[in-house]
Amino acid sequence: MKSIFKYFLTLSLLIYSGQCAYSSIVKVITEEAPQAIGPYSQAVQAGEYLFVSGQLALDRGSNKLIGSTIVEQTSQVLNNIESILM
Repeated sequence: MKSIFKYFLTLSLLIYSGQCAYSSIVKVITEEAPQAIGPYSQAVQAGEYLFVSGQLALDRGSNKLIGSTIVEQTSQVLNNIESILM
């Protein structure tokens, strides 16, 4: 666990100092998936990498939670992630 923390701390410091190839970080925003709630992004691109996190089973039109079972909600989350990746 400590090694993972050290890795991310080092990466964060390199990005902050501008000495990393990933110093160009871009927020990814699409209308095809539900908008991020609060100060978050749907995804963030850093170099060749795309970081997607915190997706919920929300309908993009109504922003309401979809499904009452884990299967239905997981399906909606995967649909939202697919929309972000496209």
